[in-house]
Amino acid sequence: MTKRGKSFEIAVADIARQIDPHATVSQGVWVDGPDGRRELDVSINANFEGTPRKILIECKDYKKKLGIGFLDALHSKSLDLGFDFAILCCNKGFTSPAIRKAKRLGIGLVGLLQNQDGKVTYSVVDEVFTRILQYQSLVVWFEDPEWP
Repeated sequence: MTKRGKSFEIAVADIARQIDPHATVSQGVWVDGPDGRRELDVSINANFEGTPRKILIECKDYKKKLGIGFLDALHSKSLDLGFDFAILCCNKGFTSPAIRKAKRLGIGLVGLLQNQDGKVTYSVVDEVFTRILQYQSLVVWFEDPEWP
């Protein structure tokens, strides 16, 4: 049985491959961590200015904005597994406290929305870096206060 949101993860991984065709992008991989096996929605191994970086993207295909608890979980997972950078991707956006915490922790927030969705409740709060890509019928916005 396919878990809910798997197609969302696949779309995020495909977009990551388009952004950096030289990066190694994996989706749905399980790894061993200090507290047992953990699933990585999307992981990226890439070079930024000659420095190897490990990036973790957690994907949430939810019906409401994500709160602080999701950032706490992602922050813990990224530290446990030795990632250099973490990104939380959601199709409905983030609460104000979650946005503040993401900035403080250096976690990138990404919105992935279906094109021409009349139910969009997402808005860009701080536009530091924006890149719009077409992925079949999807558009992606990057909101990233600490991009390496």
